[in-house]
Amino acid sequence: MDFIGSSTFVLTVFPLWIMALATGIPFIFSFITQPDWTWEDAKYWWQTRLLLATLGLMLIHEFILWRGPLGVVNRGAIKQGKWSLLTVFKIRNLTLRWSIALWQGLFLGIKDAVRGANGHRKLFGKNKK
Repeated sequence: MDFIGSSTFVLTVFPLWIMALATGIPFIFSFITQPDWTWEDAKYWWQTRLLLATLGLMLIHEFILWRGPLGVVNRGAIKQGKWSLLTVFKIRNLTLRWSIALWQGLFLGIKDAVRGANGHRKLFGKNKK
């Protein structure tokens, strides 16, 4: 756990962005390539439904980030008068990179546990004595 206890919450940032890209790209592609595009048709596509659900989750996530321990940085910048949209994007970039680093560490830890490397006992197979 980190010093503000929000690493588990930050862990969800990367999967949300992957989900937004995985549904956003097909949605935009369909929007561009279909000449008779209408919202009435689009709202029944799987991309649209999943994209709207992902955007809803991202908005809830953003609200919690602003109200939670990580929001101290944003709120502090606003109180000092140094607030700008660029600052908010830089902070979100930082949380995205932090999330990617957490996922990388998680997968490296799993790999080490399975292989029995870097101080881990081998998870599967016989241990050498």
